[in-house]
Amino acid sequence: MATKSINKGIFMSLCMLIGIANIGECKILHVPTSKYPLIQVAINKAHNGDTIIVKDGIYKGLGNTNITLYGKAIKIQSQNGPNQTIIHCQNRSQGFIVKYGEKSTTIISGFKIIQAKGNFGGGIYCFNASPTITNMIIENNQAKVGAGIYCFKSNPVIYNCVMQNNIALQGGGIFCSYSSPQLTMSNIVDNRAQNEGGGMYCYRYSNPYIFDTLIANNIARMGGALFSKESSVPELVNSSITSNTAYIGGGMYCLDSHFPQMTYTQLINNTSDCDEDVFTLHANKMTHRLYVADNESNDISNSISKELATNIQIVNQTININPLLISE
Repeated sequence: MATKSINKGIFMSLCMLIGIANIGECKILHVPTSKYPLIQVAINKAHNGDTIIVKDGIYKGLGNTNITLYGKAIKIQSQNGPNQTIIHCQNRSQGFIVKYGEKSTTIISGFKIIQAKGNFGGGIYCFNASPTITNMIIENNQAKVGAGIYCFKSNPVIYNCVMQNNIALQGGGIFCSYSSPQLTMSNIVDNRAQNEGGGMYCYRYSNPYIFDTLIANNIARMGGALFSKESSVPELVNSSITSNTAYIGGGMYCLDSHFPQMTYTQLINNTSDCDEDVFTLHANKMTHRLYVADNESNDISNSISKELATNIQIVNQTININPLLISE
């Protein structure tokens, strides 16, 4: 989490990374102040390389929600972390809007986003943009698609974030279309999709890389933890798909997609209410070191569809329950 002061070395490195020759051009803007009373005002005034630090508090209304980055290579961060700095959208607006070609040098860090609402994206909306999103709590938001984070033609880096208690028709936690976000050390928990992808929905050539991440206690009609469709190939490493529920595919449902690439990943305590498995696959790619245990479905005891069993390799089932270690 962010502290009251910015480490000088990191600050200078950020300036150099985005191509600012004169380090003195990089500024720190504090919100709220008389000069920058609203978050959006500070962003509008900021230049590439600047850092905006938002003080503790609950931020509501025009200028503090629907926060738009306008393609700027800036860092916007809280002063003391997400539990102290809350973007409260009051079920009227989205949290952050990132749609002007932002790259990884646009950094959003250390906020809690609650009660955001939108058609496409509740907490964070990414359209043709790939920001860095770190140390965030995105909870109690709603959208038709992607209540937590929505990605279209976007490849954000998502690190140390929590997406929880979000509700959507598709993709309660995260929705991806033509997108391949990188998720590391994050939690996608307690989200709900009325249709597909309680935790995450991957659509149309979306290939997210998911590392050291927990996907748990999510609910959907199809694909409690994860739903993938139309040539999407999620890759999970050192991750856990645990205690998710769906009518079909309590753990994961893959339709018109390749089998997810899964390494040192566990599939545990997921539940399907239908006469199908908790891991329903219409695909044929093999996996590596997949730990499967204690899943439930009404009629089939196996966690992976029997007709696909010959195409699936399951080894090293004595892997430690803690998925956070990779070793040979």
